[in-house]
Amino acid sequence: MRVERIADPNDPRVVDCRGLTDAESSRARGLFVAEGRLVVRRVIEDGRFRVRSVLVNGAAARVNM
Repeated sequence: MRVERIADPNDPRVVDCRGLTDAESSRARGLFVAEGRLVVRRVIEDGRFRVRSVLVNGAAARVNM
């Protein structure tokens, strides 16, 4: 997995993560959002879903997910 640092919230690489206010708006954009370390880990390990990206803060990035 490639890790890229995002320093600017307006970075175009995080456009899918901005403005997500509810599950319906995510589904309307064709996105499934998983939150929390355990949930994200299970989605990644499950293999049924294509993971487009994982956005984490600095502390989570240092944890071996």
